[in-house]
Amino acid sequence: GARYEASRLLQKQVYTPLLRTTGAGFCYNFGRIVAAGGTVFFGLTSAGKLGDYRTALLYAGFLFAPAALFALMLPEEKETDDMIGEPMD
Repeated sequence: GARYEASRLLQKQVYTPLLRTTGAGFCYNFGRIVAAGGTVFFGLTSAGKLGDYRTALLYAGFLFAPAALFALMLPEEKETDDMIGEPMD
């Protein structure tokens, strides 16, 4: 809540609007492309071309493992009481 808002205020001073909107647009559309690929893969798998519904759900279940490994590799958030006025990493 409050930390997110404080970082947004700080980002407005550090980054130009063009850079912020480009980054937000890239992240948003990258997620859409990945979701579209997953939909097509699930559709091909469940339609019988690559298997059946059981196989499609099994493959979809295996997506949890790389996501969990990726989440474990993310850096820890630094705990600070006052984020305003501190340099960004």
